[in-house]
Amino acid sequence: MIRWSYAINQFKPQFDDFARRRQHQRALRVVSVSGFDAVELCAGTGRWEPLGNPDHVLVVRPAPSGAHGPLDDQAIVRLAHAWTEVANAIAEDGVRLALHVDFLSALRLDDGIERLLAATGPEVGLALDTAEFAIAGIDPVAFLRRHPDRVTHVHLKNATVRDELDEFTQPAAEYTVLRAGGSRVVPRWFLELGEPGLVDSSAFVAALAETGYAGWVVVESDFTPHPATSVMLNGWEVQRVLRPLVDPAG
Repeated sequence: MIRWSYAINQFKPQFDDFARRRQHQRALRVVSVSGFDAVELCAGTGRWEPLGNPDHVLVVRPAPSGAHGPLDDQAIVRLAHAWTEVANAIAEDGVRLALHVDFLSALRLDDGIERLLAATGPEVGLALDTAEFAIAGIDPVAFLRRHPDRVTHVHLKNATVRDELDEFTQPAAEYTVLRAGGSRVVPRWFLELGEPGLVDSSAFVAALAETGYAGWVVVESDFTPHPATSVMLNGWEVQRVLRPLVDPAG
Protein backbone atom coordinates (compact mmCIF):
# COMPACT_ATOMS: atom_id res chain seq x y z
CA MET A 1 0.00 0.00 0.00
CA ILE A 2 1.28 3.44 -0.93
CA ARG A 3 0.69 6.19 1.63
CA TRP A 4 0.95 9.88 0.77
CA SER A 5 2.58 12.51 2.95
CA TYR A 6 4.00 16.02 2.62
CA ALA A 7 7.33 17.37 3.82
CA ILE A 8 7.02 20.28 6.23
CA ASN A 9 10.47 21.69 5.42
CA GLN A 10 9.41 24.19 2.75
CA PHE A 11 7.42 26.10 5.36
CA LYS A 12 10.61 26.89 7.28
CA PRO A 13 13.39 28.04 4.95
CA GLN A 14 15.09 30.37 7.44
CA PHE A 15 16.11 30.06 11.08
CA ASP A 16 13.75 32.79 12.31
CA ASP A 17 10.72 31.79 10.18
CA PHE A 18 7.77 29.61 11.08
CA ALA A 19 8.12 29.96 14.84
CA ARG A 20 4.60 30.90 15.91
CA ARG A 21 1.83 28.41 16.62
CA ARG A 22 -0.58 30.03 14.17
CA GLN A 23 2.00 29.51 11.40
CA HIS A 24 2.18 25.82 12.28
CA GLN A 25 -1.60 25.60 12.22
CA ARG A 26 -1.83 27.32 8.83
CA ALA A 27 0.78 25.01 7.34
CA LEU A 28 -0.91 21.88 8.65
CA ARG A 29 -4.32 23.10 7.47
CA VAL A 30 -2.99 23.71 3.95
CA VAL A 31 -1.46 20.23 3.91
CA SER A 32 -4.72 18.72 5.15
CA VAL A 33 -7.09 20.48 2.74
CA SER A 34 -4.74 19.57 -0.11
CA GLY A 35 -5.49 15.90 0.53
CA PHE A 36 -2.53 14.79 2.65
CA ASP A 37 -3.12 13.19 6.04
CA ALA A 38 0.48 13.03 7.24
CA VAL A 39 3.61 15.19 7.29
CA GLU A 40 7.29 14.34 7.31
CA LEU A 41 9.18 16.32 9.94
CA CYS A 42 12.79 17.39 9.83
CA ALA A 43 14.94 16.33 12.75
CA GLY A 44 16.01 18.93 15.27
CA THR A 45 13.73 20.62 17.73
CA GLY A 46 13.89 23.56 20.07
CA ARG A 47 12.42 26.96 20.80
CA TRP A 48 12.77 28.20 17.24
CA GLU A 49 12.20 24.98 15.35
CA PRO A 50 9.47 23.00 17.14
CA LEU A 51 8.55 21.21 13.93
CA GLY A 52 12.12 20.71 12.79
CA ASN A 53 14.69 22.80 10.97
CA PRO A 54 16.20 21.63 7.68
CA ASP A 55 19.40 23.54 8.43
CA HIS A 56 19.98 22.06 11.90
CA VAL A 57 19.18 18.35 11.67
CA LEU A 58 20.39 15.25 13.47
CA VAL A 59 20.39 13.08 10.32
CA VAL A 60 23.64 12.76 8.37
CA ARG A 61 24.09 12.16 4.68
CA PRO A 62 25.17 8.70 3.61
CA ALA A 63 28.40 10.18 2.21
CA PRO A 64 30.30 13.47 1.97
CA SER A 65 29.54 16.06 -0.68
CA GLY A 66 31.11 15.96 -4.12
CA ALA A 67 33.73 18.52 -3.10
CA HIS A 68 35.52 15.69 -1.29
CA GLY A 69 36.09 13.89 -4.58
CA PRO A 70 35.31 10.29 -5.56
CA LEU A 71 35.11 7.56 -2.94
CA ASP A 72 37.69 4.81 -3.32
CA ASP A 73 37.00 1.15 -2.54
CA GLN A 74 38.11 1.49 1.08
CA ALA A 75 35.76 4.43 1.62
CA ILE A 76 32.86 2.46 0.17
CA VAL A 77 33.67 -0.47 2.45
CA ARG A 78 33.74 1.81 5.50
CA LEU A 79 30.43 3.39 4.54
CA ALA A 80 28.88 -0.01 3.93
CA HIS A 81 30.03 -1.29 7.30
CA ALA A 82 28.83 1.82 9.16
CA TRP A 83 25.36 1.92 7.57
CA THR A 84 24.91 -1.82 8.00
CA GLU A 85 25.60 -1.42 11.71
CA VAL A 86 23.07 1.43 11.90
CA ALA A 87 20.49 -0.57 9.97
CA ASN A 88 20.85 -3.58 12.25
CA ALA A 89 20.64 -1.42 15.38
CA ILE A 90 17.45 0.40 14.42
CA ALA A 91 15.85 -2.77 13.09
CA GLU A 92 15.48 -3.87 16.72
CA ASP A 93 12.94 -1.05 17.11
CA GLY A 94 11.12 -1.88 13.87
CA VAL A 95 12.72 0.97 11.89
CA ARG A 96 14.20 0.41 8.45
CA LEU A 97 17.12 2.48 7.20
CA ALA A 98 16.73 4.67 4.11
CA LEU A 99 19.76 6.59 2.84
CA HIS A 100 18.94 9.88 1.14
CA VAL A 101 21.32 10.69 -1.71
CA ASP A 102 21.03 14.28 -2.93
CA PHE A 103 22.52 15.71 -6.11
CA LEU A 104 25.47 17.18 -4.19
CA SER A 105 26.63 13.78 -2.93
CA ALA A 106 30.06 12.31 -3.66
CA LEU A 107 28.22 9.07 -4.42
CA ARG A 108 27.50 10.56 -7.86
CA LEU A 109 31.18 10.06 -8.72
CA ASP A 110 32.58 6.77 -10.04
CA ASP A 111 29.21 5.01 -9.84
CA GLY A 112 29.23 5.42 -6.07
CA ILE A 113 25.55 4.65 -5.47
CA GLU A 114 25.71 1.32 -7.27
CA ARG A 115 28.97 0.41 -5.53
CA LEU A 116 27.52 1.18 -2.10
CA LEU A 117 24.40 -0.87 -2.79
CA ALA A 118 26.55 -3.76 -4.01
CA ALA A 119 28.58 -3.60 -0.80
CA THR A 120 25.52 -3.72 1.46
CA GLY A 121 22.57 -6.01 1.96
CA PRO A 122 18.81 -5.38 1.79
CA GLU A 123 18.82 -4.07 5.35
CA VAL A 124 20.36 -0.85 3.96
CA GLY A 125 17.57 0.83 2.05
CA LEU A 126 17.47 3.95 -0.07
CA ALA A 127 15.25 7.01 0.02
CA LEU A 128 14.79 7.68 -3.67
CA ASP A 129 14.36 11.42 -4.27
CA THR A 130 13.11 11.87 -7.82
CA ALA A 131 14.27 15.46 -8.25
CA GLU A 132 17.71 14.94 -6.68
CA PHE A 133 18.28 11.94 -8.94
CA ALA A 134 17.07 13.79 -12.04
CA ILE A 135 19.32 16.78 -11.36
CA ALA A 136 22.20 14.32 -10.94
CA GLY A 137 21.42 12.84 -14.36
CA ILE A 138 19.98 9.58 -12.97
CA ASP A 139 16.64 8.41 -14.34
CA PRO A 140 14.55 7.71 -11.21
CA VAL A 141 12.21 5.33 -13.04
CA ALA A 142 15.07 3.24 -14.44
CA PHE A 143 16.81 3.23 -11.05
CA LEU A 144 13.65 2.06 -9.30
CA ARG A 145 13.23 -0.77 -11.79
CA ARG A 146 16.87 -1.85 -11.23
CA HIS A 147 16.59 -1.79 -7.44
CA PRO A 148 12.96 -2.21 -6.38
CA ASP A 149 13.99 -4.17 -3.28
CA ARG A 150 16.29 -1.39 -2.03
CA VAL A 151 13.90 1.57 -2.29
CA THR A 152 12.34 1.84 1.17
CA HIS A 153 11.23 5.49 1.09
CA VAL A 154 10.35 8.01 -1.62
CA HIS A 155 10.62 11.78 -1.91
CA LEU A 156 8.56 12.91 -4.89
CA LYS A 157 9.27 16.28 -6.46
CA ASN A 158 9.99 17.80 -9.86
CA ALA A 159 13.22 19.42 -11.06
CA THR A 160 14.10 22.15 -13.54
CA VAL A 161 17.60 21.46 -14.90
CA ARG A 162 20.41 18.93 -14.61
CA ASP A 163 23.72 19.72 -12.98
CA GLU A 164 25.46 19.18 -16.31
CA LEU A 165 28.41 21.33 -15.25
CA ASP A 166 29.18 19.05 -12.29
CA GLU A 167 29.12 22.05 -10.00
CA PHE A 168 28.33 19.71 -7.12
CA THR A 169 32.08 19.12 -6.84
CA GLN A 170 32.72 22.75 -5.86
CA PRO A 171 33.45 23.70 -2.24
CA ALA A 172 30.38 24.83 -0.29
CA ALA A 173 28.07 23.75 -3.10
CA GLU A 174 25.20 23.62 -0.60
CA TYR A 175 25.25 27.41 -0.71
CA THR A 176 26.86 28.41 -4.02
CA VAL A 177 24.96 25.86 -6.12
CA LEU A 178 21.87 24.64 -4.26
CA ARG A 179 20.89 27.98 -2.75
CA ALA A 180 22.52 30.52 -5.06
CA GLY A 181 21.94 28.59 -8.29
CA GLY A 182 25.54 28.08 -9.38
CA SER A 183 27.13 29.76 -12.39
CA ARG A 184 23.82 29.64 -14.29
CA VAL A 185 22.01 31.28 -11.35
CA VAL A 186 19.25 28.68 -11.49
CA PRO A 187 16.25 30.42 -9.90
CA ARG A 188 14.62 27.19 -8.72
CA TRP A 189 16.05 23.70 -8.84
CA PHE A 190 12.72 22.18 -7.80
CA LEU A 191 9.24 22.53 -9.29
CA GLU A 192 5.69 21.43 -8.61
CA LEU A 193 4.78 17.99 -9.92
CA GLY A 194 2.46 19.15 -12.69
CA GLU A 195 4.87 21.64 -14.23
CA PRO A 196 7.05 20.76 -17.27
CA GLY A 197 10.34 19.53 -15.85
CA LEU A 198 12.76 16.64 -15.64
CA VAL A 199 10.58 14.27 -13.61
CA ASP A 200 7.70 12.33 -15.14
CA SER A 201 5.80 11.82 -11.90
CA SER A 202 3.08 9.73 -13.54
CA ALA A 203 5.62 7.29 -14.99
CA PHE A 204 7.41 7.08 -11.67
CA VAL A 205 4.27 6.43 -9.62
CA ALA A 206 3.15 3.84 -12.17
CA ALA A 207 6.54 2.15 -11.73
CA LEU A 208 6.06 2.17 -7.96
CA ALA A 209 2.82 0.29 -8.40
CA GLU A 210 4.30 -2.17 -10.91
CA THR A 211 7.27 -2.98 -8.68
CA GLY A 212 5.07 -3.51 -5.63
CA TYR A 213 6.33 -0.60 -3.58
CA ALA A 214 4.55 -0.36 -0.23
CA GLY A 215 5.45 2.62 1.91
CA TRP A 216 5.44 6.39 2.12
CA VAL A 217 5.60 8.74 -0.81
CA VAL A 218 6.51 12.14 0.62
CA VAL A 219 5.79 15.03 -1.74
CA GLU A 220 8.18 17.97 -1.43
CA SER A 221 8.48 21.53 -2.72
CA ASP A 222 11.88 22.55 -1.39
CA PHE A 223 12.79 26.24 -1.51
CA THR A 224 9.49 27.26 -3.04
CA PRO A 225 8.83 31.02 -2.73
CA HIS A 226 5.12 30.25 -2.15
CA PRO A 227 4.81 27.21 0.17
CA ALA A 228 1.00 27.13 0.46
CA THR A 229 0.50 27.50 -3.29
CA SER A 230 2.98 24.71 -4.02
CA VAL A 231 1.28 22.37 -1.57
CA MET A 232 -2.13 22.98 -3.13
CA LEU A 233 -0.84 22.52 -6.69
CA ASN A 234 0.94 19.30 -5.73
CA GLY A 235 -2.15 18.16 -3.84
CA TRP A 236 -4.30 18.56 -6.94
CA GLU A 237 -1.78 16.58 -8.99
CA VAL A 238 -1.67 13.77 -6.44
CA GLN A 239 -5.43 13.50 -5.94
CA ARG A 240 -6.45 13.86 -9.60
CA VAL A 241 -3.54 12.29 -11.50
CA LEU A 242 -1.19 10.20 -9.36
CA ARG A 243 -3.32 8.53 -6.70
CA PRO A 244 -5.68 6.99 -9.33
CA LEU A 245 -2.65 5.25 -10.85
CA VAL A 246 -2.19 3.18 -7.69
CA ASP A 247 -5.70 3.25 -6.26
CA PRO A 248 -8.31 3.49 -9.05
CA ALA A 249 -11.11 3.12 -6.51
CA GLY A 250 -9.96 6.31 -4.78
